[in-house]
Amino acid sequence: MKQPVNKVIDFFWNLDQKQLRKFFIILFASVLTILGLTLYMQFNRARNSQKKMSEINKNRLRIREILEENEILKMRKTRGEEIIAQDKDFFLKKYFEDLIDTHQLRSNLKSVALVTHDLENLRGQGYQEVAIDAVLDNIDMKQLTELLHDLENKDRIVIKRIEIDKNKQHPTINVSLTISTLELKTGTMEVLETE
Repeated sequence: MKQPVNKVIDFFWNLDQKQLRKFFIILFASVLTILGLTLYMQFNRARNSQKKMSEINKNRLRIREILEENEILKMRKTRGEEIIAQDKDFFLKKYFEDLIDTHQLRSNLKSVALVTHDLENLRGQGYQEVAIDAVLDNIDMKQLTELLHDLENKDRIVIKRIEIDKNKQHPTINVSLTISTLELKTGTMEVLETE
């Protein structure tokens, strides 16, 4: 009985030159195909891994940004709680009226509305946002600057909106502004008296 190795050798010796060439071409093409498929699969795996790593890095950076924003919000919340705790009896309506009187702007005050908003994140803590929408007519820039300076220096107050229009009849300006703060819950909506 012949051994398998001898059978293979005999097979090759019995091939003519054309058949031998055809066999080696098929063998070479098969090896190249297998090598090409292997390389393609490796590059494809590497590309997929690189995409996953890129996605993981993007997610990691986004999580880092969210955590940083969360820390900033925590610091702002703590600062807000400190400001509120310093002056729990602060009322925006009274402060604004006193400020208008201090700057002698009562005659320029055309309309004032006090509006309260229940904020979702403060509902359980007993606080609400209180805002004043005010319109001042015929004031000069000095009066406006002094008013804004005093409003800005009060930690409890946020200037949310300010619109300035030139008065067409006088060398003055008309101002519409909205300021707000947080207060303990009291009422819903009031309109301040103007003279």
